[in-house]
Amino acid sequence: MQRAVPPTGAPVASLEPQFEGAHVTILQRQVGIVTGAGRGIGRAIALRLATEGMHVVAVARSRGEIEETCDMARSAGGAATALAVDIRDRASIDDCVSEVVQGIGPIDLLVNNAGSNLAHGPVWDVDADLWRQDIEINLVGTFLFCLAVAPAMIQRKSGRVINIHGGGVSGPLPYDTGYSSAKAAVARFSETFAIEARPHNVQVFPMSPGPVMTQLTRALFEGDTGRRWNGALLQRLEGQWIGPEAAADLALALASGRADSLSGRLIGVFDPLDDLIARADELAADDLHVMRVVTSTSGHVPPVLLTASHHS
Repeated sequence: MQRAVPPTGAPVASLEPQFEGAHVTILQRQVGIVTGAGRGIGRAIALRLATEGMHVVAVARSRGEIEETCDMARSAGGAATALAVDIRDRASIDDCVSEVVQGIGPIDLLVNNAGSNLAHGPVWDVDADLWRQDIEINLVGTFLFCLAVAPAMIQRKSGRVINIHGGGVSGPLPYDTGYSSAKAAVARFSETFAIEARPHNVQVFPMSPGPVMTQLTRALFEGDTGRRWNGALLQRLEGQWIGPEAAADLALALASGRADSLSGRLIGVFDPLDDLIARADELAADDLHVMRVVTSTSGHVPPVLLTASHHS
């Protein structure tokens, strides 16, 4: 019997926010760019930031979807602007950033959320063009947007970047090597970028939104290819799906500045954020919430991904 795929964006499990308090006064008069804001997690983040006072620039290739996001934000009393951008093209990104700075103001926040997950199957049988596209959108696009906004942030000594990672960071994701390799690289890139930017008061957060059944995720399990290669993954995630609102709440908390001490640390929606903030010095001293390689002789860190649950 074919296993049913949860509807897009529908939470199957609930997740209570691990942080409290509004940040309207902090985000007012700030400007933020959210990529992949036409639907799913990106739309939820854009709407959350806009309704809390930030002027959000919703970015995606499809203008219709981001216009809809902006209409929703304005209806809720927020400020939002839609810009169609191809995040695989540096000139398109540079034009976007220039238009935002000249027309709205300096960029305080960048949320790299746009993603692609099209290449499915074992390495010897995967579509090379789709695999390259997954790398270009998930990793190269993230880098190019950081490259475009970072110089001004560094000069102003102020700014925050949230890079959305996902499957492939905490362990292998078979039959999904393009997406998972890119997301693991995004996590490492974000940690490194955070170290470089720290002396300039620019914070970088690699953030996991949790298992959300977006249109992107849904494509994993549909069609002959998806059912063939990803059926076991769907079964493993049964009952764990959450809505995109948890990611939006976490993005808001990171945008507010109160988690700046966690810059460069891997943070996800299931993490107790307030506790991590209180333990920021400990996390830094013990090198927690980061990706590390383990050898048979080192023994100084556990395998692959450190989390607070492993070291409490």
